[in-house]
Formats: sequence, C-alpha cells, structure tokens
Amino acid sequence: MTPEVLFETLAALADRVVADKRWQDQNDDLGVSVFGMLLYGYALAVGRMVMMLDIEDINATVTRRLVERVGVAAMWCGGLVEDAARSAFDEQRHPGQHELIGVGHQYMGENNLDKLVGNVFANIKAVRRRAEA
Repeated sequence: MTPEVLFETLAALADRVVADKRWQDQNDDLGVSVFGMLLYGYALAVGRMVMMLDIEDINATVTRRLVERVGVAAMWCGGLVEDAARSAFDEQRHPGQHELIGVGHQYMGENNLDKLVGNVFANIKAVRRRAEA
C-alpha cells in the first residue's frame, strides 16, 4: 500500500465532515484541532495496521489531507500533526489529544460514515463544552 491509498481512504471521512452543514460553525482552531486528532488516530490505525506505512508517510498524508481538503494552513497543520504524533505514543504529553487519537483509532473498520461524521461533531461539541467550563 502507498500513502496515496491512505490519502484516498481518509477522503471519505474528511470530505463528508467538511461538506456537513455543521462544519461551518465548527471550522475554527478548536474544531480543526479536534478533527485533526481524530483523523490522525484513524490514519495511524489504518496506515500502520493495514497498510504497513512508516509514521513519516502517515504524518505527511494527514498533513496533506488537512491542507488540501480541509483548508488548514500548512505551517499550522505541520505543528498539529507533529504534536499528534507525539501525543499518540505519550499519553502524558497531552492526555486530551491522546484520548481523541484513540477515538479516531477506533474508526478503523467502521463502514457507516454517518456514524463517524456524527462522532466527529459529538467530540468537537464535548471538547468545546469542557473548554468553555
């Protein structure tokens, strides 16, 4: 498998989230950060366990997906993905990000995109509530 196959695999979820009318209200730094962590977890699971890709390829693919299809600024996105990569393997670095990456990891094998899209927005809402408290 190649990073291009992972890119297309992530497309189904990313494109549906961005096309969802709820994204208009959630497309800010917090919403993108939460979605980025979930997408990173999904990419990590599929990229490592199914496609046997190197972590560098996974990171580059997630960055490319977020920049090209979600519209995230490249430099900001690079930092987000770098932090996600560290948080994925070190819960103490950022427990909240580690948790979101774990949720995204569980997306692997789920074929119901409506369920996954709903989960993305439920997680954004939950994180937003905690941030506002």
